Amino acid sequence: MARIVAAMAMVHGPRITGAPDRADPAAAQRTWDGFAALRRELEAASPDWALVITNEHLTNPFFPYAAPFTLGLAPRFRAPAEPAAALPEMLVPSDEAISAQLLDMAWAAGFDLAYSHDLLLDHGTTVPLHFLTPHLDLPIVHIHQLVSRGPRPRLRRCYELGGLLRQFIEARPAAERVAVIGTGGLSHWVGNAKMGQVNAAWDQHVLRLFAERRDDELLAMTDAALEAEAGNGAHELRNWITVAGTVPGAPGEVVNYVEHVPAWAQQSVHLRFRLEAG
Repeated sequence: MARIVAAMAMVHGPRITGAPDRADPAAAQRTWDGFAALRRELEAASPDWALVITNEHLTNPFFPYAAPFTLGLAPRFRAPAEPAAALPEMLVPSDEAISAQLLDMAWAAGFDLAYSHDLLLDHGTTVPLHFLTPHLDLPIVHIHQLVSRGPRPRLRRCYELGGLLRQFIEARPAAERVAVIGTGGLSHWVGNAKMGQVNAAWDQHVLRLFAERRDDELLAMTDAALEAEAGNGAHELRNWITVAGTVPGAPGEVVNYVEHVPAWAQQSVHLRFRLEAG
């Protein structure tokens, strides 16, 4: 069977690339170091393709029809130039055959993934890829989760999606190597009076839950409590939880953590899951 050779999660804020000079230099350097460490891990793992799980920032014109989970189904996807992230237009390679097989398997298993042939990417994908695969030479299968507005999929459903993705990967040819990447922040507020703040105590608590794989506690969080304690941007935790669902039992390990980067309106966290060798 194929196997997951790397699993990781990280921030994706647009100001990381869009306003690098506005942050404290030491904090910015630690952020670059976090991305560099995960890039080294990704390169050492040498995956054949990667699965990127991020959130829908309302970039795509789905509405008034909004699916909780949308799979990209095309040989490549466009990321329009995004001034806030100061990144040019990108064409990100994918693998349409793998995506089609995933869609078929998901539907057969009773998991109704939506799909899009022209999924637009944004900083949720492009900021991490700018650091992890700057040459855009790794095929990426994309899943967007409905996070930026409600009603949102339940945390447990995101975790269950991770389990389904693991089953799909393990059913693939034995020589195949796959990386799973989740993007997004932990606590942060977006577009309101608290924008720029974080809840470092909540962040550290969540990171401990990943480290100790106290998954039931993660999944027991309600949307109301999550938003009250950690902000409307903290719903991006779903992307991390989906990755955790692909590697049950694998402890999370913080590669890099900066408690608060006010100029970027976020903290900076890079997390890897420790996988069994072999």
